[in-house]
Amino acid sequence: TRFTDDHADKLSWDLSPDASQLVLFKDLDSRFRILTLDSATPVREVQTDESAHLRNLQWAADREGVFAAAPNQRNADLVYVDLHGQMHRLWELKGPNAFLFARPSPDGRHLAIQGSSGTSNLWMLEDF
Repeated sequence: TRFTDDHADKLSWDLSPDASQLVLFKDLDSRFRILTLDSATPVREVQTDESAHLRNLQWAADREGVFAAAPNQRNADLVYVDLHGQMHRLWELKGPNAFLFARPSPDGRHLAIQGSSGTSNLWMLEDF
C-alpha cells in the first residue's frame, strides 16, 4: 500500500494490533488518517473537533478507535477517539507543559498512562 502526502516527513504512526492498519497523524492536528494495508480504498481521514490538538495516538486493542493526548495551555486530557471522530475524555493531567501518553494492554483490559507536567523559568543576571 502506498499513499502520498506533501508533509509525510512530519507524520507519526502506530500499527494496529492485528497489523492490518496504520494510524497516521501529525502532532497537534485535529485529524488523522487510517491507512488500511489490504484494501481497495487504503486511506480514510477521520476529523475530530476542530479545536482539538491531538498527540501521541495509539490504537485501542479492539481497533475501533485510538487513545490520544489532547493538550492545551493549562493541562492535557487523555481522550479516546472513535473512528468516526467522536472524542471521549477519560482523564485529565493538570499543569502547564503537560506530556501525556497511553498504551493499552493487548487484551484491552488495562491502560498504562505516562504523564508529566511542569514549569520552567529563565533568569538573566546583568553586571554579575
